[in-house]
Amino acid sequence: MELSDYVIFVDESGDHSLTSIDDSYPIFVLDFCIIRKDHYINEIVPSIEAFKFKHFGHDIVVLHERDIRKQNPPFVFLKNPQRRDTFMRDLGALINQARFTLIATVIDKKAQLGQYSRPANPYDLALLYCMERAHGFLESQG
Repeated sequence: MELSDYVIFVDESGDHSLTSIDDSYPIFVLDFCIIRKDHYINEIVPSIEAFKFKHFGHDIVVLHERDIRKQNPPFVFLKNPQRRDTFMRDLGALINQARFTLIATVIDKKAQLGQYSRPANPYDLALLYCMERAHGFLESQG
């Protein structure tokens, strides 16, 4: 079996329910982050490890956007403006230096309901679109 040179990380935002739509966030987002394995192993992982040790003294912490934004534990130290500026600058630099391809699909759930008598599940639809695009990307890379 031939193995891929790439790894794909998948994440979502929002919920895919069409029965109870949050008016403040009526969308569902699915994204694929495609990274060459050699770049991930040799550059991204060491950079993230160094970042975590610099800011936390260990590498156990999980970098959840919501917890960072709300300054929940273990990100309470971000209430200090100087530490927050340093943390966000370092995090931004880490992301800017990473080489990856991002594929995202956004489903407007209200539009989906209004346009189709039997709308597809937003998760299924987003997954199909992202997989098609990821396949095209990987094919273009050989």
